[in-house]
Formats: sequence, structure tokens, C-alpha cells
Amino acid sequence: MVAFTKKFTKTIPPSPSPETEITETDVLRIFHNPGEMISLNPLVTKFEALDSSKPNLYTIHDDLSFLGLFKMDVAYTVEFDPTTDGTDNKVLAGAGTTLEQKWRVSRKKGDRLEQVEISETVTVTCFFLFYPFILATMSGAHNRLLDSLVEKLEKEKDKKQET
Repeated sequence: MVAFTKKFTKTIPPSPSPETEITETDVLRIFHNPGEMISLNPLVTKFEALDSSKPNLYTIHDDLSFLGLFKMDVAYTVEFDPTTDGTDNKVLAGAGTTLEQKWRVSRKKGDRLEQVEISETVTVTCFFLFYPFILATMSGAHNRLLDSLVEKLEKEKDKKQET
């Protein structure tokens, strides 16, 4: 087994208009809604809550391509634990693979104005032969997830401003 940590970050520049400004509260609303978070992952094909007594525990299915030769459906469980500044997730996948994710939102000082920063720090433990595949797959998917999150919030703000 090998363990590694990777950090993904997305900075949202300030909006020229307060009505379209993406705030920490906007990001937290999505972080605290597991269904919305899961649906932003481009690899997910389906998901479901596992147990009504544990509303933050989900089974998720990803459609993964292995070496570009064949596709496989991979199922895993994720437990979401909302925090005041984000969410902590624990992923249990096959072959003893685990991910400990810390999704955070904060306000950072930019060049002239403050900016919202979204970050994910993930520690992966896996069988060493799986390391390159997991790192490559996770990097692509999680960068796209961050982009999708920002796009979703921008569309919501634009729609709100139109009404």
C-alpha cells in the first residue's frame, strides 16, 4: 500500500457586480448538499443514499476507462461530514483504496480585492500498482468538478439577476 496527498485549488475572481458575486455561503450550500456535490463529478453515472438513518452516506458508481481499452463500472461508498468551512469526506473503494477528502472554501486577499478560494486536499491510500491510474483519473475528474461547481454557481447568479 502507498499513501499520497494531492491538493486541488480554484480561485474565483471578484465579480464586477455584487449581485453576481459568488460567496463562501454559495459554495457551502453545495458542499453541504451531497447530491449536488456528487452530481458535479464528471465520472459519476449514478448514486444513491445507502441508509435513511445515515443521510450523508452514499453509494456512487463511476464509469472509468482503463488504458483507453475498456470501460468499467466502479462502485464505492462516500460519507459526507459537513463542517463550518466545507465538508470532510471518507471514500471506501475496492482493493483497500481509501480517500480522505477535505473540501474547503475561504476568502483570500487577491491583488486588489478579496477572492473566494475553493480547495480540496485529498489523501489516498491504495495498492501501489493502482497509484498512477488513481492519480491521473482523480486529477482530471476533480479539476473538472471544481470548474463545474463554479459554472453552476455563475449560472445560478446570472439566472437570479435576470429575474
